[in-house]
Amino acid sequence: MSQKRNQIAESVPEHSWNKERSMCAAAVGTNIIIYDAADDNPRKWKKLHTLSDHSLTVSSLDWHQETGHIVTCSHDRNAFVWKYNESSDSWHPNLVILRIDRAANKVRFSPDGKKFAVASSAKKVPVCHFEPEQKWWVSQMIKKHKSTVLSLAWHPNSQIIATGSCDFRCRVFSCYIDLDNVDAEQDNGPFNEGYPFGELIAEFDCKGWVEAVAWSSNGNVMAYCGHDSSITFVEFSGGEASSQTIKNKCLPFRDCKFVTDTRLVAAGYDFNPMVYDKKGDLWVLDGDLDDEKQNESVKKKGNTAAAFHIFHHLTETGKKGAEDKIKTKHDNTITCIRNFETTGDATKFSTSGIDGRVHFWDIPHEGGDEE
Repeated sequence: MSQKRNQIAESVPEHSWNKERSMCAAAVGTNIIIYDAADDNPRKWKKLHTLSDHSLTVSSLDWHQETGHIVTCSHDRNAFVWKYNESSDSWHPNLVILRIDRAANKVRFSPDGKKFAVASSAKKVPVCHFEPEQKWWVSQMIKKHKSTVLSLAWHPNSQIIATGSCDFRCRVFSCYIDLDNVDAEQDNGPFNEGYPFGELIAEFDCKGWVEAVAWSSNGNVMAYCGHDSSITFVEFSGGEASSQTIKNKCLPFRDCKFVTDTRLVAAGYDFNPMVYDKKGDLWVLDGDLDDEKQNESVKKKGNTAAAFHIFHHLTETGKKGAEDKIKTKHDNTITCIRNFETTGDATKFSTSGIDGRVHFWDIPHEGGDEE
């Protein structure tokens, strides 16, 4: 079966789902395309809307499940919050005062939908909330990074944020905004005390750019992925933090997501989602998720070696060798992981990437026996 069946565009760096999982919004070039995703085959999805107010590449988007709003950001240094108008069957952008002079790289709504944050190349993270009187989104700035901010993730309490930067640091900041319509009461999360907005709560080292960061659903575990092919798990308890770094043999990860509080999925330049489990007091690599039968040729020499071999062949001949094609579902970097559906004992999630494909994966909530 052709792997191209799941390709919906030339490249899909990010995608996001509506609450009912009936529609999917995808970043495609300078546009955001919203698809009718009722069919199981993404190749058959129908385009419903094209949002085209950005002038440069759309780098990130997020569809909030409860409010139904979509937030987008772009290399044009702008962000928009889109609201659907049912009577006109159209999406309309709301003004955002972002105040950055470099590209916007990543955007995420807070879990409660009252704020969103933007990772930017301006060494800043604007945290935006809606101003009812002015009817626009205004930003407060976190400025304590020394280089481009690549990634961010909200704590489940919507008042703490973790960021990953090119200055080889993962940081945790307070995003508490003392306004009745935003954060009426402060929630300290896993920390013993509250902090004012923008205060640095914790900082962790990495040996490379911090490409991705994620929080567990209970808010006690944070994970971040480095460009040195590492993944670090940080556990918070009683205001103290303990960390464990795993050096991987695979290529670096570009995104990670907790499936449960003790299971995480990460994916990136190896085209293949990897699973990590907490066994006892330690996190361990449990394995990859791709189909072993389809992945036989890669298993023989490893994803990294196979990817390099294909790249070398491509530079020499201008085309891929028929017998050297990678058999993973994705044939280029996976850049986005999204939860799709959770049942009692399993989770379905979706991935998209530079190859323009969207794939679905099923993963049980529990791994093998503890060692």
